[in-house]
Amino acid sequence: RGKAIAFFDCYVKPLPGWADPVLSTLQTSPRSVVLPAIADIDPTTWDVKGSPKHFDNIFTWEVEAVQLYFDRKHVNWSFPVDQGHVHIFSRSWWQELGGYDRYMRGSSSLLTENIELSLRVLLCGGKFEALED
Repeated sequence: RGKAIAFFDCYVKPLPGWADPVLSTLQTSPRSVVLPAIADIDPTTWDVKGSPKHFDNIFTWEVEAVQLYFDRKHVNWSFPVDQGHVHIFSRSWWQELGGYDRYMRGSSSLLTENIELSLRVLLCGGKFEALED
């Protein structure tokens, strides 16, 4: 068994060498959820377009998500909520948290599973850590 568990949305393409910095971060901070930068991809050719970037979800009172893209060189705040497109846990931390809530079905369009999982991470002593580009 591996020491980490990663979840990638279907439109995310891991680039060569992505795992080394992730595993290094999890080794030094096992209660972190690692959030790598994400590059846009062409849906037809699967080629990477542009450079990878970080973004965070901002939630409105209507539980709608607005994505804010930013450059980590100029903005450095902690992520309060899991961005949902890619998140990587140490296997032990994922198991300690209890994984996804099995009753949270059909909620992905509202991103409520991201809010619920984020609250568990933060309330149980974890943090979200964005990797440098």
